Order: sequence, then C-alpha cells, then structure tokens
Amino acid sequence: MALLKLSLMAFSFVFWAAGIAMLIVGIWAKLLLEEYLVLSTNNYPNTPLILLCCGGAVILWGFLGCFSAAVEKRCLLRTYGLFQLSVLLTGLAAGLSGLFYRK
Repeated sequence: MALLKLSLMAFSFVFWAAGIAMLIVGIWAKLLLEEYLVLSTNNYPNTPLILLCCGGAVILWGFLGCFSAAVEKRCLLRTYGLFQLSVLLTGLAAGLSGLFYRK
C-alpha cells in the first residue's frame, strides 16, 4: 500500500510540475509576446490565456492528488479519479474528432 501511495504522490507531483511549467509559459507569452500576437495573422490570439487557465487547473489537480494520497481520504481520491477519467475521455474525444473531421 505504501508503494501505491508513493507512486500516486510521484505522478501528482509530475502533474503539478507540468502545471507550473504551463503557467510560466502562459505568463511569459502574455507579457512578452502580446505585441506580436496583435500583429500576427494567427487565429488564436487567446492562447496565453488558455495556457494560464489550464496551468492553474493542472496545479490544483496535482495538489489534489498529492493531498488526497497524503491524507488517504476516499472522497478526495474518488474526486481525483473522476478528474483523471474526465481528462482521459476528453482527450479521447478530441483525438477521435480530429481523426474523423480532418480535411
């Protein structure tokens, strides 16, 4: 059981670190690339904001995983599992959508 708890905390820490990286890239893009995004013909000018929001969500998600593994609460572990399942299904739906609707 201790190995399972340790592995859950390790994977949650990786998610947390990835969220911090996304947040840093979003802040960097928002502050330094704002002038270039205005002049660009890019159809996605809100990409830095999306990175900021997703980075914040992933940080909270990673914290929830670490915290739920540390305190061993079933409710928190189920919530974390539901988040994991929803991300898996969303990624699967996006991949299949991209496969079927490509030009």
